[in-house]
Amino acid sequence: MKLDLGEKRKLAAVQAYCTYAWDTLRPIVLTRWDQQKKSDTFDDDEDPPEDADTVEERIPLSFKLKIAKEVYESLPMNEKKKIDKQREQDRERMYCRVCNIDDDDYRIRKLEIHKRCPNIYLRL
Repeated sequence: MKLDLGEKRKLAAVQAYCTYAWDTLRPIVLTRWDQQKKSDTFDDDEDPPEDADTVEERIPLSFKLKIAKEVYESLPMNEKKKIDKQREQDRERMYCRVCNIDDDDYRIRKLEIHKRCPNIYLRL
């Protein structure tokens, strides 16, 4: 089995934007959640856990992504290109073989992940 073959996937643009710009999105999401939580209903599968510690954990992921998509679509094209470039860099970094990693700290972290997951095929 060769897991390093085939097309490598990267995060969807909105997911990546949500991750990269969460500090910017957080206040928008919290404000919109306060406005809509009383009027909207969500499917049982999307209900946030009752034992969630923070308000952010109580907000359904579908709602967060909906807001992120709205904000992402309003971004100028140059911002979208920056996000796409970072997505590509993250994809390359994630699927880079350990022997090709120059950054010692990142290589050690990646090896630690493989050490914790011994069933992952790793060619050095």
